[in-house]
Amino acid sequence: NQAREYGLLGKDIFSSGFNFDVQLRLGAGAFVCGEETALLTSIEGHRGEPRPRPPFPAV
Repeated sequence: NQAREYGLLGKDIFSSGFNFDVQLRLGAGAFVCGEETALLTSIEGHRGEPRPRPPFPAV
């Protein structure tokens, strides 16, 4: 709330015409959530399990 009072969050921050909001999400806290695809899955509200990645072509 203090950040909103100072004009750091919300609509038209610093009278710039730019809107900025932050949402905090509580994850499962499992070690596997350190892996980026597992972390994204956890943020989406699902179990924090890594997703398979596509193979990257070798150059």
